[in-house]
Amino acid sequence: MTVLSNRLKAIASFVPQGSAAVDVGTDHAILPIWLAEAGICSRVIATDINTEPLQRAYSNVRASAMSEKIELRLGQGLACVGEEEINVIIVAGMGSDNIGDIILESGWCFSEKRLILQPMTKHPELIGRLWQNGFFVRDEKLAKDAGKIYRILQVEKGISPEPSPADLYAGEALLTNHDPLLREYLHKTVERLERALSGIRHSRGYEEKSALLFQRAIEGLGMMIRLS
Repeated sequence: MTVLSNRLKAIASFVPQGSAAVDVGTDHAILPIWLAEAGICSRVIATDINTEPLQRAYSNVRASAMSEKIELRLGQGLACVGEEEINVIIVAGMGSDNIGDIILESGWCFSEKRLILQPMTKHPELIGRLWQNGFFVRDEKLAKDAGKIYRILQVEKGISPEPSPADLYAGEALLTNHDPLLREYLHKTVERLERALSGIRHSRGYEEKSALLFQRAIEGLGMMIRLS
């Protein structure tokens, strides 16, 4: 059985039993192989924009004997996938700008699909951008690998209240689910935001609006620390 990192385990935990999924930017196809081996997915499409990662993925899929369940495709984002082929979209290990572009440039993501997103950078910006386009975070969890904490988001199409500044950094689901990494993550996030706020206040181009958003986020996250 393929062994997953903590980050990939957290991503896999959001994939419903019996799903047909696409893993965008699959690289080594480790996650698709595990989903097929575990019987979670009846079918997995693994895509990548570059041929070299797909060649590595092909070797791994072939060695796993999961070729009947996993299809490899070369293409940009979701351009090589049909709407009717899958009901779960996984985009992980990329920057938030790339993830947002992949989702929003594919019009059929606006239908009822489960999106499982794991941005490497700027997840608050991604959440805000998706909310502006009619998506919301249904659930989320944290995973720690090699000393770094990652945020994994389960996103769906639908109407929801605008996320607060604190929600952009840590959603209420983390508190409700008693995520074991929450306190560590919150303390690190607050420390980072306090440094950023100090930098803003001492910069020549001081922007009161940006400073206020950081301050509100820090206050909201502080409340979460007290409740966790």
